[in-house]
Amino acid sequence: MNRFGTIIILVLVISLMPVPRSVFALDRDIASGPVHIEAERVRYISDPEAYEAEGDVHIIFKGGYLDADRVMFDVASSEAEAEGNVFIKSDGDTVEGSKARFNTITRQGVISQGTVFFKENHLFLRGETIEKRGENNYSLRSADVTSCCGENPDWKITGRKIDVTVDGYGTVRHGAFRVKDIPLIYVPYMVFPAKTTRQTGFLPPRWGFSSDKLGWDIGIPFYWAVSESADLTFYQRYMDKRGFQEGVELRYCLGEHSFGTFYT
Repeated sequence: MNRFGTIIILVLVISLMPVPRSVFALDRDIASGPVHIEAERVRYISDPEAYEAEGDVHIIFKGGYLDADRVMFDVASSEAEAEGNVFIKSDGDTVEGSKARFNTITRQGVISQGTVFFKENHLFLRGETIEKRGENNYSLRSADVTSCCGENPDWKITGRKIDVTVDGYGTVRHGAFRVKDIPLIYVPYMVFPAKTTRQTGFLPPRWGFSSDKLGWDIGIPFYWAVSESADLTFYQRYMDKRGFQEGVELRYCLGEHSFGTFYT
């Protein structure tokens, strides 16, 4: 039996095994009560009632937390004005930027020079301004979207305006597809998936170029959510100077001490 056949058999066996509930847990404890403020310095202001915090500020609220260098928190409106290394986690979403205005009750606000990261499908959205309009809705101006890490990603889609619904879809207006910041195709309007739950389908393409080794390097992975305890990724890769390359990755997780990855 070849390696691919072995992988398929492993998938069928693992998918039939029960998954303990304790496998899935939050990365960090989330508060269920009132807002809690920690900082190097905290000053109380009586009129209007507010707290001014400075120095390694950490604010915990129901469903998330906010970190920044400086924060002014208005008690009546539950609105935080944050500056410097702003990081917000709210119901699983993560947003970071240079400054932000965020309401800890409505979970709405505006972030400047910000980045949104969707962990499940490894998708980055960056914008000059990011407005969180609702529980699952974002609107970005002068923005880009990519699945690559770093300040200079291999590929990205830029747009004058990008609207995203978490676990739904996003739209790009007046955009361009770029490879290494070189515009290749103008896109007046397009739709892209922004799923945060595991779903079967094609993953974002991977692009690269090297003049001395591979030439153009293009990959289009296909993801198969086999079960709660296992998934498969099929890799189809074309290298201009070396031809096609195929591969399969199997991941499984049966418990805290029973997980692994197979490649072929």
